[in-house]
Amino acid sequence: MRLALNVGYWGTTGTDDLNGMLALSKAADEHHYDVVWLAEAYGSDIPSLTGYLAAHTQNVGYGAAIMQIPGRTPAMIAMTAATLDRITGGRFHLGLGVSGPQVSEGWHGVRFADPLGRTREYVEIVRQALQRAFWGSDKTLDSLSLRRALWHGQRTPRRSVRQRGASDAT
Repeated sequence: MRLALNVGYWGTTGTDDLNGMLALSKAADEHHYDVVWLAEAYGSDIPSLTGYLAAHTQNVGYGAAIMQIPGRTPAMIAMTAATLDRITGGRFHLGLGVSGPQVSEGWHGVRFADPLGRTREYVEIVRQALQRAFWGSDKTLDSLSLRRALWHGQRTPRRSVRQRGASDAT
């Protein structure tokens, strides 16, 4: 059996206890939990928290539940996931989702049109980027050309891409 811990958001009303989040993460590590899941909203982001918490633990994984796709290009998600995977020693789990119209349009300024189709295309591009599969490709997402190199790392992440936030995008 594998155990997980959801520590949720940090930096929003009622969840502004970084020391408590760190203590829970250390306890999860000491008790051989598989993964600590983190969330992001208007206040904080998952990559920063992952880096901070992972620097204080040895074995427990850290999962994104979820990183909001309207807030980042697929190339940025791929670079971030690859970097987190590398600096955590392969302990990062990438979870992606569309969020909702209020966050997508109101916070990030991205239309919330065709969330399922957008998620499928976005995940396809992230997977290709993590595999370094489309150097010079004409693949686009909302007119964003991905013709340039994305990441010049030593290896590709071992973790899979998880999709959440839309009914049939699992």
